[in-house]
Amino acid sequence: MHRRLANWYWGRRESELASKHFDFSLRWDPSNGESQAKAAMTRGAAIWQKYKADPRSFGPRTLDEAIKLLEGCKRYFNKQEYPDEWGTVCAHLGGIYFEIQFGDRVANLNKSIANWQEALGCVSAQTNPLVYINFENHLGIAYKDLAATGRKQHINDALASYERALAYASLDATPYEWAQTHGNIGHAFLVRSEGGHLSQDLLRAAEHLDLSLKVFTPQNHAA
Repeated sequence: MHRRLANWYWGRRESELASKHFDFSLRWDPSNGESQAKAAMTRGAAIWQKYKADPRSFGPRTLDEAIKLLEGCKRYFNKQEYPDEWGTVCAHLGGIYFEIQFGDRVANLNKSIANWQEALGCVSAQTNPLVYINFENHLGIAYKDLAATGRKQHINDALASYERALAYASLDATPYEWAQTHGNIGHAFLVRSEGGHLSQDLLRAAEHLDLSLKVFTPQNHAA
């Protein structure tokens, strides 16, 4: 019963309640590796979600526990047998490693990129375009920040990610994602303009930022 409830709450993205019921199920069957991995995944996800909701309430090392739990899940889950769980774990880790501001920033960005790439391997752009667009945008942002560390060649990787996202976004069907992606492309061209392609990249940046403003108007932002 507890395991069924845990899976039900996990499907509803209620991580704390899912974690609670996975813990109860483990008391009856502590040798169940799948339940152990799912319990760790839901605990790690809950920590991450709480942090995102109010990062100022947590210390700088709060995310270490989430990383430990989620990285531990990879010892049980694999992409072939558990594609949904693998993709979820990697997406959480992609966000967490990007968020960490202490330690080796370049190493953390590379870990973020690797995890977003793994998460994208578990998502079909045709059947789940919103998730695909979201993941590609996160991957592009990680590449853009990596370029800002002096590895400027990665700005082209960022642009490639955004363009892949844009292929599945439209003003009519996914207006927010469409505008967000155009905004990300515009900012990436601004970054690239610092590398010597000033006039061309600034013009392309302006074009994409203007498109994003079709959705991100002052009225919509205030709402």
